[in-house]
Amino acid sequence: MKKNSLYTIFVSLLPALIFLAVLVLFYPYREAFQRDSDEGVNLMKAYMVHLGYPLYDEIWSDQPPLLTIAIRVLIDLFGNSVGLIRTLVLLVSSLTFLAVYHILRIRRGTAYAILGAVILFLHPTYVRLSTSIMVGAPAIAFAFLSMFFLLFWHRDRSYPALVLSAFALAISVGIKLFTGLLGVIIVGGLLLAEYVRTAGQAPSNRLRVVKPPVIWGLVFSAGVLSILIFIVGIENASQLAGSHLSGIALEQYQREEFTINYHLRNLLPTFFLAGIGTYLCVRAKDWYFLYFAIWSAVSYVSLLNHAPVWYHHQLLVSAPAAVLAAIAAGHMFKQLPEAAWKNGSFKLFLAILIGIILLFFDLRIPGFIRQFRLVPAGFPSTELALTTQEEILLGRVSALQSETSWFLTDLPIYAFRIGLPVPPDLAALTMKRFHSGELTEEEMIAAVFRYTPEQVLLGRTAYPQVEAALETDYVLIEQFGDRVRYYVRRDLAGSSP
Repeated sequence: MKKNSLYTIFVSLLPALIFLAVLVLFYPYREAFQRDSDEGVNLMKAYMVHLGYPLYDEIWSDQPPLLTIAIRVLIDLFGNSVGLIRTLVLLVSSLTFLAVYHILRIRRGTAYAILGAVILFLHPTYVRLSTSIMVGAPAIAFAFLSMFFLLFWHRDRSYPALVLSAFALAISVGIKLFTGLLGVIIVGGLLLAEYVRTAGQAPSNRLRVVKPPVIWGLVFSAGVLSILIFIVGIENASQLAGSHLSGIALEQYQREEFTINYHLRNLLPTFFLAGIGTYLCVRAKDWYFLYFAIWSAVSYVSLLNHAPVWYHHQLLVSAPAAVLAAIAAGHMFKQLPEAAWKNGSFKLFLAILIGIILLFFDLRIPGFIRQFRLVPAGFPSTELALTTQEEILLGRVSALQSETSWFLTDLPIYAFRIGLPVPPDLAALTMKRFHSGELTEEEMIAAVFRYTPEQVLLGRTAYPQVEAALETDYVLIEQFGDRVRYYVRRDLAGSSP
């Protein structure tokens, strides 16, 4: 490969490399014991697959399989390294950063690209999700990669780019289903673009309108169906939707903190700027960016009546809006301020300026900066930063590691960190699964009798029937508050420190 080619590749990857370097060196994500309860669930599912238990058959899961498979490969190669797996998620999530930068650079210029990268980096949850072992950020990353390839179809009519766009979104859906709605938007956009392009042509040429959306749709469908048939299995497909659909009507999730509006409350300036950015794109007839406007709007409407909505869902709405916000911010800097007066667009200039000021005020930048350390961290890891509760419980669980064949817990991060198996059907013991009735206390009690786990750690919610069943053969060793209870089987209770 020529030196010029290597230089071009390096320059193209430089934004992502800078993003990765800043987070790896200065953001303390590797030493966190657990960044989200979903981490333990995702890790334990992959660990049980590593031990030979089949996903969806013996291991219940309401998420598509691709992240679990990727984690399992890392466990096979490097063992139970939480920090390394978080770094994998960060590496994948950097695709979002890279795609946003280059989409804006290609369509608008470097100034817009830099602003887009900054707005995304300062997003309230992007950095957190990029360093957590959860499905949201990786799924969003491949969705943005799909949009990046789609750009080259609209610019160059590149069929390889069209195929890659469909394939990337199929991977995204194979990580988390919530990006699937983008597929409908892309097919509609391709159809409309071809209809406009062929307007006025002969009727025989107008038949070509359907060719790009059909190609894209076939590749995307083939990718998703391959995952569904060959990895999930048609007979297990209901697992992917059951708890999500049944959770909508649950009383536990009918509170404000489980709504999309609650999670977007600090991002109103972003959407204000995104609205201006959409207007500017329409005025300039830059139709490609309408994909992002429709993506954000459709995602928002889809989540309005969904329950529960977690903080990672907001990225589906706000990440595409950040691209449009960057267009508005870039327009202001391009029109500084003499041109704004000259062109008679001072009101627009002022509106964007106010939006930018509110944006940076609402993002609480000083608090964001305080999350970072001043001195670069060592790699691959530094000592775990444990709370008193975590330190005590991890010590107790570790002390009986050699005597434990099974560990029943709804806090599976403890089991994963010391390499203990859990009952396979309880590897994904999530609150949504429990509250929706996908998992009952009777089933948990049945698992206790079937596996007779040496250790039991419960801490996410109350399980009165399970705890009553444990009284006969288990001893309560440690308790924190009303929920966290650590039990040891009675014949091993004397061995517990």
